[in-house]
Amino acid sequence: MSGKIVPKIGINLASLFPFTMLGVDFAGNMIQRAGFVGVQVLPMRVISANFERDAVISLEKEWNAGSLYGAILRHLRLAGGEYPLIWDWLMFGTKRQALTKYKMLRQQYPNAVYVAHSRDEKNPVETSPEALMTQRDYMQYVPGVVVDCAHIRRVGRNGEPIVAGGDWLEFTERLVRTRQVKLVHFHPVGEESTEVLAGKMPDHLGEFLKIVRNAGVPVVLEIRPPVRLPGRTVQVLSSVRELMVRCLSL
Repeated sequence: MSGKIVPKIGINLASLFPFTMLGVDFAGNMIQRAGFVGVQVLPMRVISANFERDAVISLEKEWNAGSLYGAILRHLRLAGGEYPLIWDWLMFGTKRQALTKYKMLRQQYPNAVYVAHSRDEKNPVETSPEALMTQRDYMQYVPGVVVDCAHIRRVGRNGEPIVAGGDWLEFTERLVRTRQVKLVHFHPVGEESTEVLAGKMPDHLGEFLKIVRNAGVPVVLEIRPPVRLPGRTVQVLSSVRELMVRCLSL
């Protein structure tokens, strides 16, 4: 290693699902054993405000909460993305349940970074096409930006990406250089996720980690490992964390 300062590395609680349904203590123990020093909490069904305040890096709202009826309709392919997946419903419950839990978590963790999904002029906004923001908007947004390496590349429902032409790494570098980045989501998807879980870092994601290291802010892992026994899941997540550390240290 070159002596570079490695940012604080945390993990999104969603990466521990379904083990989160066994409670905060169980999930927290897995996080510690895997070597993560922080966590991003979500308004999940069984997660209460029992994490130590210093351990909570960030807080994000739920996605796709809704009714069991809607989840069944979508499972049967009688409805689309306006309804939750079965996994979403198991994780978050109804929209009312998720909102109640989110308000409780905000009170308990006042120092956490609150990840906004659209500009609210108070909290850092996640790079996502659904935020309906241009590159200039992100550069000028006063509360700052949460850079997500999956969503920043994704094409939105309107068929448009955030970065026309696809040079998302250059845009990320500009955000870092202008001190706009307040939090990083390391979020491999598809084949990238398979490679990372197998211990191989895709070149473009390794470059992303080198760039965001210079922001000096926490990096939160968002990945869904295959459901295995808890001990094996801890081993896999620990290996991913070590892979991230190596890239962040170059």
